[in-house]
Amino acid sequence: MTDERNDGVDDKKSFSEPRSDVGRDGGGERLTRPPGRPAVHGEDWSKVTVVMLNRQVIFLDRLSADIRAATGSIVKRAEIIRTLVDLLTESDVQASEALPGSELKDILRNALARLGREAEVPTA
Repeated sequence: MTDERNDGVDDKKSFSEPRSDVGRDGGGERLTRPPGRPAVHGEDWSKVTVVMLNRQVIFLDRLSADIRAATGSIVKRAEIIRTLVDLLTESDVQASEALPGSELKDILRNALARLGREAEVPTA
């Protein structure tokens, strides 16, 4: 008899859903969750590690603290970063051919400036 046990990792869309696992004694199945907080994502996701400069982390922490002070809502660094990536994805900004460094920053700065001008409401 071969062991056809599936750890439930390969076929799951996220770790937020319980996965089935065989008990240690080989008995019936039990539902298990990976350690840590349950994920709040409703779509496929991957956990990644990104190295950031200290000043960037400080900026994200201050932004998170400012949001919490103003609204009472807790916004984590990862949520801010995911939101920025989603906004770039949904935008018409053509950044795929930018050279590394300042060129990408210039493209994004110009796009943000353009959005700011478009959002201004003319006064009568």
